Amino acid sequence: MRARLKAPALATEGDFLPLAARALNGPPPSSPGQRIPLTCAEALLNRKVLIVDDGPEVREGLGRLMRDDYDVALAGSADEALRLLADEGPFAVIVSDFEMPGEDGICLLERARAECPSTVRILMTGHADLEVSQAATNRSEVFRFLEKPLPGEVLRATVEEGVRRYEETVCEDELLNKLARARGSVESLIVELDSHPVDELSDLASSVSAGSPLQEIARSALDHGARCLPGRGLRLELYTGRRREDAVSASAGPRLRGPIHREMVGTVDGEVGHLVIGGLAGRDLSVEERALVRALASITGVATHNQIRRRQRDDAQHAVIFAMARLAETRDNETGQHLERVSSYCALVAETLRGGGEYTELIDDAFVEDLIRSAPLHDVGKVGIPDAILLKPGKLDEEEWAVMSRHPQIGADLLRRVIERTDDPGFLLMALDIAWCHHEKWDGTGYPRGLAGKDIPLAARILSIADCFDALTTKRPYKDPWKHEEAIAYLREMSGSQFDPKVVEAFLSQERQADEIRIRLADRDA
Repeated sequence: MRARLKAPALATEGDFLPLAARALNGPPPSSPGQRIPLTCAEALLNRKVLIVDDGPEVREGLGRLMRDDYDVALAGSADEALRLLADEGPFAVIVSDFEMPGEDGICLLERARAECPSTVRILMTGHADLEVSQAATNRSEVFRFLEKPLPGEVLRATVEEGVRRYEETVCEDELLNKLARARGSVESLIVELDSHPVDELSDLASSVSAGSPLQEIARSALDHGARCLPGRGLRLELYTGRRREDAVSASAGPRLRGPIHREMVGTVDGEVGHLVIGGLAGRDLSVEERALVRALASITGVATHNQIRRRQRDDAQHAVIFAMARLAETRDNETGQHLERVSSYCALVAETLRGGGEYTELIDDAFVEDLIRSAPLHDVGKVGIPDAILLKPGKLDEEEWAVMSRHPQIGADLLRRVIERTDDPGFLLMALDIAWCHHEKWDGTGYPRGLAGKDIPLAARILSIADCFDALTTKRPYKDPWKHEEAIAYLREMSGSQFDPKVVEAFLSQERQADEIRIRLADRDA
């Protein structure tokens, strides 16, 4: 007898992840009877757990314990479990009793391992001994041993750990398969091309593989293309994924004249741009040149596809994280446009520092973009502060202040857990620095760690002055807004003690623009 217990629909990370493997490479090949490999996105959505025990009461009790969080299937024997594995798998985790009529739990998990190696296997036993442990390890590679009777919280924690291991295993296998396919494609391309163009294309692939912006991808592609096709005029357009009229473009070589060759830049998702080759009057493209053009378009298409997908993922991630930051803000005494103003002040200071030659080794386009995305998360840790303290209109006492001062550490811990669950944390690494360190002071008297000087991350140093200026110049339940001149005087006074002097200097040099931001993004009730 078995019962089917459906867990409620839950939003997970997988809801926001593109099906990159299938979108980029198409479905993996399969043959009759061969199981199609799982994708990482599918694994992140898989909460299916199979519980196998010949005791009906034990089996039903474990099912009731797990049903709120998992999609649970129950089986009373190894044969029944194997039928479920074949009909309803893959399961993320299988939990089996050791002693059962017919095949025991070790035999079952051994066969489950052969059927679906990614499924995490857990063995329960009423009298564990060394012989059972060795057999389970050698034959079925069990993930954990659980001794019966076992507390419910132990089983739940172990299964959740198993689900995480399952996700990691599937995602790692997918990455290895993609690398193998990519290696095969490169090797076949090398056979077609001469050594010099291969070097150029290899350099191109390397230069655009780290998530370059589309304009850099276009420029790099044409620089290498011009060296592969000397004397030819080239023009490349790449679509941003929003509107064709917003395409980025680049040109290289002589002006396009006479007959041209147009090569589509595309992926399995469709066309993402086109490459035009000119200078064909009297000399059409040779076989080798056509192969070069196809390779150039292919590498550019993959890089463009990845960048568009990365931006779409970042936009989705940013929307979710920003909503979390907004939640923290609505629980606090912050004002309506606080997050937008602080992000704008941060961008203003970062661009000023870069333009003035300060911190040029740290500040580039990616730094500024990450700073804009990260700034709204500076107080996300306030979600962990009780309302009685967070919303208190008067001054906090010593005990209340001790609780409030924990919000940077709470925010850092929260973001660290999010980062640990993603392969490409992107701007969240900077967000962690900001949430953790935005109350540190240049002279070392800040909190929570007492960092000083350049030990404080630059992004946090920029955020702290932007946040302070906004707090001073806006109305709060416990204070009236300061005048612009008063706030500027305070920042100047705190230079070298609370704030990085270089950051203060940059802010003060743009005080008129900062005031314009304050007015433009003022709250409606101001």
